Amino acid sequence: MSSFVTAILVKKDREKRGVGNQGFRHAPDIMEFAHIMATHSPSGYRFLSELLPLPQERTLQRHRAKVPHFPVGITERTFDLVVERLRMLQYDGPVALSCDDTKLLASFRPYWDEDRQSYVVLGATGEPVLLTDPSEFEAIIEQYQLEKATKLRLFVVQVPLPKVSPIIVAVLGITNLNADALFVFLKQIVDGLLSRGVKVRSYACDGTAVERSVQKRLDDSATRVVTHIIDHPGNAKGIQVKIHYHGQNGDQPIGNMQDSLHGKKSGRNGLYSGARGLTFPNDVAKYSDVKEVAAEGGPIYWRDVEKVDRQDDRAAARLFSGQTLEWLVKHHPEHLGTIVYLFIISELIDAYQNRHIPLVERVQMVLRAHFFMEFWERYLDQAGYSKYRHFISHDYAAIIRILIDGFLEVLYIYRDDLGGLYPLILWLLSSEPDEHIFGVGRKIVPDFHMLNFYQSLPKMFIRMREALFSGKYSDSKLRASGYHHLYMDVRDIDLSALADYPTNVDINRVSKHAYQEAENLFALLGVTISQLNQESSVTLPSIRSWLDKDGAYWAAMNMADNDTESIFDNDSDEEDDEFDIQMGLDELEKLEMGSLSSYRQEQVMQLRCAAVSLALDEEIEINSLPELATAAQVEAYSDDAENIAQALADSLPAVKTNQAASNPFAIPDIATMGADLSGLVELRYRHQTKATATGTRTVKDMEGDKPGIPDVTRPLSEREKTYNAILDGVKMQLDKEHKGVSTGLARGQRWTGRSAAPGGRDGRINGEAAAPLANGNSANAAAVATTEAKKVCLQQF
Repeated sequence: MSSFVTAILVKKDREKRGVGNQGFRHAPDIMEFAHIMATHSPSGYRFLSELLPLPQERTLQRHRAKVPHFPVGITERTFDLVVERLRMLQYDGPVALSCDDTKLLASFRPYWDEDRQSYVVLGATGEPVLLTDPSEFEAIIEQYQLEKATKLRLFVVQVPLPKVSPIIVAVLGITNLNADALFVFLKQIVDGLLSRGVKVRSYACDGTAVERSVQKRLDDSATRVVTHIIDHPGNAKGIQVKIHYHGQNGDQPIGNMQDSLHGKKSGRNGLYSGARGLTFPNDVAKYSDVKEVAAEGGPIYWRDVEKVDRQDDRAAARLFSGQTLEWLVKHHPEHLGTIVYLFIISELIDAYQNRHIPLVERVQMVLRAHFFMEFWERYLDQAGYSKYRHFISHDYAAIIRILIDGFLEVLYIYRDDLGGLYPLILWLLSSEPDEHIFGVGRKIVPDFHMLNFYQSLPKMFIRMREALFSGKYSDSKLRASGYHHLYMDVRDIDLSALADYPTNVDINRVSKHAYQEAENLFALLGVTISQLNQESSVTLPSIRSWLDKDGAYWAAMNMADNDTESIFDNDSDEEDDEFDIQMGLDELEKLEMGSLSSYRQEQVMQLRCAAVSLALDEEIEINSLPELATAAQVEAYSDDAENIAQALADSLPAVKTNQAASNPFAIPDIATMGADLSGLVELRYRHQTKATATGTRTVKDMEGDKPGIPDVTRPLSEREKTYNAILDGVKMQLDKEHKGVSTGLARGQRWTGRSAAPGGRDGRINGEAAAPLANGNSANAAAVATTEAKKVCLQQF
């Protein structure tokens, strides 16, 4: 504000002396404001220029706002920065590449690109469009028919060792693209990194169909394939593990991975879905079994089973915990289907997430899941049940397959191609770093557009390091709290165990044991493998024989909505069609101000100014955050380098003595446990993570956890109230433009929330129920918008 006062006084003094504005020097904060205002609302900027001493639009061409040091799109510098960062870390080992998308506030912004030494249009899809003259911003957008990006696609490289910050590789603006289009980006990233000697050894993404298709295209682009065979006690062909090699010389193996925590949430959502019955020979795994646990005082919170948050990592952890399994075994051993389902899925996930168990034991956990899924599918086929209705969804089955195959692929890659020199830290081979970066970005600006994200990147470095080294872990007991990032959790880590690779002989031995375990578990559910191996299926027990004599249950199942399951298995951030301020302002910019009444001109200008004020608040918030100086960054990288050296030292195998080697199979034996399920519980307690063990409901938590307790709604901040008021005001102005002058009928529509219609009577219009009445506060949103806009404008100007 002081800068504006000074500028006004200087301008007045010049006018008195008859001196023009040539050489007028604007303060940096005025230049920053000018850039924001001119890009948000060019017409609003011209209006304010008549009242305030603002630089001409051409002057802005010679200046630029604060430049975040990050390349736009995928350029040579994209890969040079990664190489430079790894050099500073003194690390030349394997890295994990990951990718994820998040929703983006669709908005165009001019942005000075240091590499191109020119302005570019930021926020568009495709290659960056050069903007030689910022005053032609709107004309360039119209000329090139630019499309606004609705999603932000992020590529990240992670050094797969503890206490090392992730490296952002590229940030791209996209829309809903198909696998072919997305693979082009991935191929550019992979080839660029490999060509510079970066040892990409895994690629992780979420489990959506399009992302899995991208991974398949990556495999198909391999220059050679090497196949490893694991003994399969029931199939002479064995289990084939294919390693895909890339690069010009075909010597760069890359394993496709899935995010294991996504796999856990998908397992929970699939169990809760009513679209499928997870059918076993003598039981069905079902949601009601889980709800009983919450109702009867078990380790699951009510909020985990009511108004379910599909993205709640903590709720998924509680469901698949040892405490939940123990509760079911003790109180409801008859729920065998649910017990076995929870055990199989949780063991597969903790083969990735556990911090200390040996690799050979993880192999057994993964192969157990492989064999069990194989038995389950064979049973459904032979019993005549449709897998569409009685098995996990096609998407989730594919996710499990990639979790199993990916584990085995990177095991061979790290053991054979990397010589067993690096520990295999599987929880770091995921897309969790991407999600964490998105979360940090949204703490800075909740609904960011592309420029916000670019400006926040230098600030994120500090936030990420704070999370990495604080030693504090978020409360695992929280409910309906979305993502719970655990990739930085190093509690109970045993690096030497993670670097002790099993031999082929060891793998074949645990394969036989895992087969026996899966066989025993399926026998508990009512069918032996010898029955499955019979040519005829008539001897298999049918669930119809004991569950539903008249077939009504299965008829209802077959009538379930075909699309229901997809809402449980798709964890992607899908865009929506919600109206936002920027969309409205873009429409308002098209209005001919001369055709509007003076009153409406004033209203529209107030809305523009208020929206710019909110953008300024975002800029102030971002710029006020601390940013490491170059020297401090070098010191931070030095700390990371020390952590890498320490981790590699800690992963060295222990000195062998003449004592007898420990038995790698000295764990509860569920291959011969019979009907006693305590071995399952013991294994779950042994294998679950610290975060899972500390996140379940206890007796002390029972008092405040009851069904029907309403959610605590956070009150809106003043900024959020202003945003909503402006949004309503913009909608009203556009509504006026499209519907004409307000009349008594329109006033009635604002009050009731609906228009009158022929034949409307007794709450029905044209034979259909009328929409519910809106309250007076909603109807008067335009007045609120005007008031709030004036307040914001006064505060800013």
